[in-house]
Amino acid sequence: MALNVVGDDVAVFVHGRARVIPGEPGEADAIRHFLDRGLRCLAEDWVSAPGDARYVEILPGSMYSYAFSRERFEALCEREAP
Repeated sequence: MALNVVGDDVAVFVHGRARVIPGEPGEADAIRHFLDRGLRCLAEDWVSAPGDARYVEILPGSMYSYAFSRERFEALCEREAP
């Protein structure tokens, strides 16, 4: 299970299978731009050699989301928009 929670306002729960992807050039290239755009950092930024980085891809079986308040959720979306 993966979980992303923003304070008490928003949560996303993902259940499925996880697969480790090495950060070296190759397979990680296909996902790296999504992470850089969303998180504005990459696993390679945290290690001394790019080959030491690891990503985890979740192949979802089910996903659930939660928002405490529609108004607070919409305000959060507007604040986070690029």
